[in-house]
Amino acid sequence: MRLSRVGKGLALAMLSALMVVSLTACPQVVVGSIDLVADARGVTRCDDGIKAVLEIKEGAIIAAPFDSGETDEIYGAGSYWVWAKPGHTFQIPFQTTRAFDKNAENESFTVKAYCMRKNAEPGLSERTFDAGMFLTEAGVVSAMVTAWDAGMDPDYTVTPPGPTIDYPHP
Repeated sequence: MRLSRVGKGLALAMLSALMVVSLTACPQVVVGSIDLVADARGVTRCDDGIKAVLEIKEGAIIAAPFDSGETDEIYGAGSYWVWAKPGHTFQIPFQTTRAFDKNAENESFTVKAYCMRKNAEPGLSERTFDAGMFLTEAGVVSAMVTAWDAGMDPDYTVTPPGPTIDYPHP
């Protein structure tokens, strides 16, 4: 059977419409994330920068082996940590797993922040967050937690001088 030019055009238009409908009907995969930010801009007490570490239960994030090495902005970054040099800030995202997102109301994660000092032991602050408070309408965790030197020790400081750990980014 041969189609006329009009018939070919009509068949092509119908095929295009079918593809558009089928592509928009596919559910979009939404992924959760916890962004960890070490902000060492304007540090006074932390003269060797800010190191931030994410502590979370096994299987809660998709952890690809990661080691950036030293750059102009950081001393390094790994699968669960980042160490920003003085005067710089660095953000590293961690993708959460579907199992963690689905159970976020019952989950938590901890951020430890170190005030790194050249001629002294680092100060440490440690703060635990309920993952459920970062749950989006899409049903995934979306958090950005920042560690920075606010010039004072918050009540969750373990060893002074302790950085501030909070959300959203200051």
